[in-house]
Amino acid sequence: MDAWNGRILVVEDSELNAILIRLLAEQLGWNCDWCESVQRLENALSSNQISYDFILLDQHLDAEKGGKWLHNFFCSNPDFKGYFIAISAQFFENDVQDLIRAGISGIFPKPIGRENLIAIKDALETKRIQGFSISYLERMFCNSPLVAQNFKTFL
Repeated sequence: MDAWNGRILVVEDSELNAILIRLLAEQLGWNCDWCESVQRLENALSSNQISYDFILLDQHLDAEKGGKWLHNFFCSNPDFKGYFIAISAQFFENDVQDLIRAGISGIFPKPIGRENLIAIKDALETKRIQGFSISYLERMFCNSPLVAQNFKTFL
């Protein structure tokens, strides 16, 4: 990761969730922008005027699942150097596998807390995200060690 700029982007269709994340980010002294749709996200990223340290992407945004959108985005933008972190109130095993294949940098459950934001920043600085322990993932995903194994190192 380049130097930390203290700027994140939240892509979330729930204004309340976006406001809560923004308040947490501001408490840390960060700037936080919000997009409520993938269309607005694409516009924000295509302008290239603002660089984000990471982008929190709601997994169940709009009609398109995060993994499918992310895969298409990376195919269309092979030189993109940013980090996407999926967030959701619930992840199903097939969603997680799609996100991994698409190139997601990390996955965190909602609600996002201050400690999650700090963990993401720290992990990106060391090029690894460990949002979950392996045992937690195995429990969360029906004791699937294959899925949990994919989360040892993200970047």
